[in-house]
Amino acid sequence: MRYRRARICWGRAREHGIRANTISPGLVSTPLTRSLTALPGVMNAYLERISAKHRAQPDEIASMAVLLPS
Repeated sequence: MRYRRARICWGRAREHGIRANTISPGLVSTPLTRSLTALPGVMNAYLERISAKHRAQPDEIASMAVLLPS
């Protein structure tokens, strides 16, 4: 949603050499999300709605965060 908003607000930003990138991993496997995904049916319902069919791992996101600005 934020990326979409940035595109709207900046309008012709590309003409000025401004680019916006985003990493939107969805549900990430962390200690904070373990209690949520432990609830019956929550993980299956989530996985059915996404194309990757797995939760993102923190190291996957870190790799993208390093690669993106390069």
